[in-house]
Amino acid sequence: MEEPHRVLAHSLLPLVRLGRAAEARSHHLRGYRMTRGKDSLLRSVGEHIEFCALTGNESRGLEILAEHANHLGPLADVESQMEFTGGILVLLRRLVDLGHGDLPAAPYQGAPRTVGELYGLLHTEAFGIAARFDARNGSAHVSAQLSERIARQPLLDALPLGVRSQVLPAGTAPARTVPESGARAVGLAGSGTTAPEGPVGAGGASAGGTGPGTADVDFPVLVERARAARRRGHPSADGLWTAVARLAGAHEGVADAGLAGDLLEHRAHTAAIAGEAEAVALFTEAAGAHREAGEHARAAYADLAAAGTAVQFGSGPQEIRRLLGTALAAAEALDASDPSRPRRLASAELTRIRVESFLRGHEEHSGGEDDGEDGTGEGPEVAEQAAEHGEPAGHDAPGHGVDALMVAELEAFVAGAGASGSGESADVADVADVVGAAELLLAKVALTVGDLGRAEPLLDSAARHCLAAERPWEAVEPLAVRAQVLAARGALDEAETVARAALGHAGEVTDGGEQAAVRMSLAEVLLRRGGEGAEEAATHALDAAHWFDQEGLAAGGGARARLLLARAYAVTDRTAEAAEVLQSALPDLLEHGEEEGVQARETLGRLLQDLRDPRAAAEQFLQAAETVKGWGEPGPEAGFAHSAAEALAQAGLRRESGAAYARALELYRLAGDNPVGEVRALRSLAWMSVDDDTDAYDEHGAGEDHHDQEGAADGTDRRRARALMERALDVLDGSDEPQLRYERAQTWLQLAQLLDDGLGPDDEDDEDDDLDEEGDGDGAVSERDPAADAATREEMVRLLDRAAAAFAEFGEAALRDRVQCLVRAAWTERALGRAGDGASRMDALVGELKELGNEAADGLLRHAEYVREQLARATEA
Repeated sequence: MEEPHRVLAHSLLPLVRLGRAAEARSHHLRGYRMTRGKDSLLRSVGEHIEFCALTGNESRGLEILAEHANHLGPLADVESQMEFTGGILVLLRRLVDLGHGDLPAAPYQGAPRTVGELYGLLHTEAFGIAARFDARNGSAHVSAQLSERIARQPLLDALPLGVRSQVLPAGTAPARTVPESGARAVGLAGSGTTAPEGPVGAGGASAGGTGPGTADVDFPVLVERARAARRRGHPSADGLWTAVARLAGAHEGVADAGLAGDLLEHRAHTAAIAGEAEAVALFTEAAGAHREAGEHARAAYADLAAAGTAVQFGSGPQEIRRLLGTALAAAEALDASDPSRPRRLASAELTRIRVESFLRGHEEHSGGEDDGEDGTGEGPEVAEQAAEHGEPAGHDAPGHGVDALMVAELEAFVAGAGASGSGESADVADVADVVGAAELLLAKVALTVGDLGRAEPLLDSAARHCLAAERPWEAVEPLAVRAQVLAARGALDEAETVARAALGHAGEVTDGGEQAAVRMSLAEVLLRRGGEGAEEAATHALDAAHWFDQEGLAAGGGARARLLLARAYAVTDRTAEAAEVLQSALPDLLEHGEEEGVQARETLGRLLQDLRDPRAAAEQFLQAAETVKGWGEPGPEAGFAHSAAEALAQAGLRRESGAAYARALELYRLAGDNPVGEVRALRSLAWMSVDDDTDAYDEHGAGEDHHDQEGAADGTDRRRARALMERALDVLDGSDEPQLRYERAQTWLQLAQLLDDGLGPDDEDDEDDDLDEEGDGDGAVSERDPAADAATREEMVRLLDRAAAAFAEFGEAALRDRVQCLVRAAWTERALGRAGDGASRMDALVGELKELGNEAADGLLRHAEYVREQLARATEA
């Protein structure tokens, strides 16, 4: 029977060919984790590399190759060498075909090699081995099989794997793809996501090319499509104008008077996105060209965009105000009959509010000095957003206090349905989306101060205004943010409905970052809901990571999406996949700040524990503890030290585990707010004190070596262990909180177990207690005092009775704990010569369990009946 490592590797390409891409992805993530670094599984490593090559994951294949570069070259098993090399050759040939022959690949024969060089060397080597097999077999079968394998073509353009991989160099990488779109780009099966499309009749062009419907269309028709999309504010407009700009040179004779201004405006917008400071001058030049053509409304737009772009590129306050004044004057000068006048006025007023807020913040920061150099570094979207909705970052941005004047002006603006500074109001239908933009801004301000109650209705209204303006793509952001707010307030049903609405309206959005964000929003809501929602959450988180990667945002949003994906996988018991995804994103998450880094380490540590890799888990917990040490609160460090101690104990590093428990205990005491953690650490130290393979600990939790050689724990160790248990009871003494009452019962039970562990074996009792979670020691002591042992057992019965009574108040939640107490007490009574009393205990317990009659009780009932039977026999004897 094949090992799971090999089966998972063999299944990869057949699953893809069968259309079961999600299973193939799962088998790769799980299987490669098992295979990585194992010399005996190089054939499987080759299959994983080939899988990456044929599913659009060439960079992932290169990373796997780099991890196994030391295995290139002659191997003792030449067939394994040929199979391993064959998978690598599939990858290298694919990279050469894509124009990556000059990329660094891996060192070979003592020198670094490019993809092309390594392909040539390994090709010769692999076919040399194949020729030897053919000579032995008297056929060309092996060489033919190898040739067929190397010549295989991709099965999918892109199968998102979820793991972080380096992006192939720009200019030679394969064409961008999106999840679940096109015939061969595959995300998770059945995710329901779609590629963004343009509006019907708009051409649907993408920013990267002419798009469908532009290559063969009449040039004047294409220009009109671009203008129509721009008037609607449709996301396809930029791609259409890119197509117009590309074709304009060949159609100079049919260009109309307004096209020069249009093309200058598009150049300015492109320059702003690229971070080129000439964008300000280009917008100003475009405004002039529009005026010459009689397009005064477009000129007003370009003037406003120039002011917003000036903010982006750090112009001085005086220059920004000059440009803003020009834009406001241009909007007010529009003829009253111009249908675009209300929109231009509303956009100008909203931009003025935002820009003035920003400038107030700048002047406060600089002491009122205008040095002409601001260096704000606002994003490249500022020009477009400022012109349409007034979106340059203002005084309310993170890092600044809330600008009360800006909030008051925004509220007045919304109340006046987009009234201009001169008091002119507009028909709400004409400026609905501009009002929605103001409401979105107010909501974001509310969120910066944690006012969810104020933010939620503003976000709802903003989305409604965008939909009323027939701009559903602009409703995506307020809907997605509202879904997160609703989820944070516990309204998960409504949050899911809103998040799904956001995703439904995102079909025409062309920005990959926004596509990713809306999927993240829905995934977070679904994950909060748990249950079956976690599976769908993983689907959307995976797609979000792929969108972020396509936009070059793998280190930012992509890393957060991978953390969410790992959490979703963990909830659905896909632990190995979760760990593989999160480990790939960890370096990026550590750059996001301490809080995200700590969260990632904690999640990864839990996953590694579940994968039975406690040493690696302990490393994550210890690193997290080191990070939070500087937070000024001992509680988080205590928790991570405790987790590290548990993992170190599982790894067999008993001394290190004890030191970590002692550190956790010290920190719990210092924090003074986590008695549960303190008690559990004390109990763990108590058990470690009597472990045959560990050092004992004094009553302060400091390690002392009392074992010069292996053997049973001596009396001193047991006295220390008991002292630690009693100190745990002292911590809990007098508390009425349910959790602490439960911990008190658990401590009584464990103290009884500890006492039992120190007793000699009962000759009459050779039955194991299946319910004993801690287990009994052999208690091998050459001489014992029968009277002392009897007194110890009497104390055990008292402790177990106390614990059972305390567990009873928790009902079925602590039923197993209570049954364990009663069974132990019954066996202990038999050891005291009172088997009849023990049997009576079991009679009562059996009756109680039968009366409960549920699944949990039925499982415990069988054991209770068995114990009753054994005790009854002892009584008869």
